Amino acid sequence: MDLVTEAGKQNLTVIDYRNKWRHKTRRWARRELEDIKGLVVHQTAGGDSVDGLGRYHTSPGVHIGDKQGLPGIAYTLFVNKAGEVYWCNDLEDITWSHGDKNQPGDENKMFMGVCFGGKFRARGWPDGTEIPSLKQFDVFHKLWAFLKDIFALTDLNLYGHFDFGKPTCPGDDFRAVIEGLRKSVDHGLAQTRSRQHALKQLGYDPGVLDGIFGASSRHAMQTFQREYGIPVTAEWTNLTTAAAHRELKRRQG
Repeated sequence: MDLVTEAGKQNLTVIDYRNKWRHKTRRWARRELEDIKGLVVHQTAGGDSVDGLGRYHTSPGVHIGDKQGLPGIAYTLFVNKAGEVYWCNDLEDITWSHGDKNQPGDENKMFMGVCFGGKFRARGWPDGTEIPSLKQFDVFHKLWAFLKDIFALTDLNLYGHFDFGKPTCPGDDFRAVIEGLRKSVDHGLAQTRSRQHALKQLGYDPGVLDGIFGASSRHAMQTFQREYGIPVTAEWTNLTTAAAHRELKRRQG
């Protein structure tokens, strides 16, 4: 998919930077576009330069991975304070942005990552003194609306790095926006009985619709998770809510 062309149709300017910063020998593993389940928002916690970020990530000493240099910038997209959007990697590239070994599944494979340049304020991080620029907030909303449309996502598919073990990223201001958007979705899947009803509507037999998430309900949920390409878990997860809500909405037209 050509993001530059597609974004241009929505009056969103994207700069193709995919070949600007590349490790001499390393390359990202690849995924299918169908593997993408949403977007994770990050901050640099420092500089605002895409070239500075690229130079750091592809050079020995980078804090991510084995410190030998990444295959490229560790995000799909980068947005500086001027609101310029840089397309850093193919959508199919599995960048090392937000994976958490304590989470089920491969978060790096499942999500695109967008990083905003800045050292944004966050509780518990005294060095965070900045707030995102108005242009960054404006681009965030336009970019997310564009990606939702392209990938048929909802606000339930929007995450911050704080969801994957980094509580200060992307800062309190972006966190408030992200959590606000997610909470605004009336998905109706907060209660066990409603989850059982949803599974039944989707063609998975949860057994008796009694509000008790027993073996039959768990088996139905895990079959749904497996068939929809999300981590198979023992309990109902945010990704399960997002996938079920998305599929119910699609079937309703």
